[in-house]
Amino acid sequence: MENNKKTLNIESLNDIYSQNRLFYWCNACGEINMPGDPVYPILVHKPNELPNEQLRDLYNNFWSELGCSSEYVVTLDGVHGYAFDFLFDYDWAEDNGMNPKKLPEVIKKTATQLFADVQDFVGCRFLFGEDTDPNGHEFIIFLPYERRKFIEPLRAAIQDGKYDMWDAIIYPSAHTSDEKTLYAVSYSWTCLDWMGSQTGDTIISNSVFVNINDARRLMIDRFSQAKKDAYSDAKDIGTVESGVTANKARLKVSTPDYSSVETWTVFPLEIH
Repeated sequence: MENNKKTLNIESLNDIYSQNRLFYWCNACGEINMPGDPVYPILVHKPNELPNEQLRDLYNNFWSELGCSSEYVVTLDGVHGYAFDFLFDYDWAEDNGMNPKKLPEVIKKTATQLFADVQDFVGCRFLFGEDTDPNGHEFIIFLPYERRKFIEPLRAAIQDGKYDMWDAIIYPSAHTSDEKTLYAVSYSWTCLDWMGSQTGDTIISNSVFVNINDARRLMIDRFSQAKKDAYSDAKDIGTVESGVTANKARLKVSTPDYSSVETWTVFPLEIH
C-alpha cells in the first residue's frame, strides 16, 4: 500500500541558536543590528551599513512590519535570506485551551500539514524552537535570497489565512477535505459617516472548515473582538447593540460621528 503520509524536514532552532548559526540583521521593528553591537545602549545603524547587496536589497525592498508574523532579514548558515517568525506564546496557548506539554508536537504537525509537498516552499527551510523565546515557542520559515520573490506572496497568504499557523492550530479542520460540504465565514459591513455610506462584503481568510463548529468558533472570535473594540471606541458617547444566533452574529454601533453595522455569517460551500 502506498504511504501518503506527509513529511516535512523541521530543523531544531534550539540547536541553531546554541551554535550561533543564525544572525538577525534587524529586529521586528526594523532596527538594524550589527555583529558585536552591545545589548545596551542600542546603536542606530542605517541600511547602507549592511555589509552586502543582498542584505540591503532584502531590507530596503522587502522588509515590512505590516505582516501578521514577525519578519526579519537574517543570515542562516552563511546564507542570506528572510525569516517569517511565528511566536506561540504561553498566554496564547492558555487562552486557547492548549496543553502546554503537547503544543510543540501540535505546532510541528500543523506545519507539516500546511507546508509539506507544497511547490512554493521548495528551497525554503523550516525551524522550530522549543522555549527559544522568553514568552514561548517559535516556528520560522526561512527563504534564501534566491527565493525573495516569494516574500510578498507568502506575507499575503499568511494575512489571508492560508498559511496562518495560529489559525491552523485553533481551527484544525480549516484546510482540505474530501467531504462534499465545507463551511466558511463571511463578513459584511456598512458604515455611515461624514464620507457617506460605505459597504463591504468578503469571506474571512482562505480557510474552509470540515466541521461547522470550527467555523462558528471563528465567527464568534471575530465578533467578540469587534464587540470589545466597539465598546472601547464608543465609551460614553455612543451605543453598542449585538446579537448572536447559531450561524450569524451582528454588531451595531452608533456614535455622534458614525454608525456601523457588521455581520458575520457561517455558510456552506458546496463542492461538486
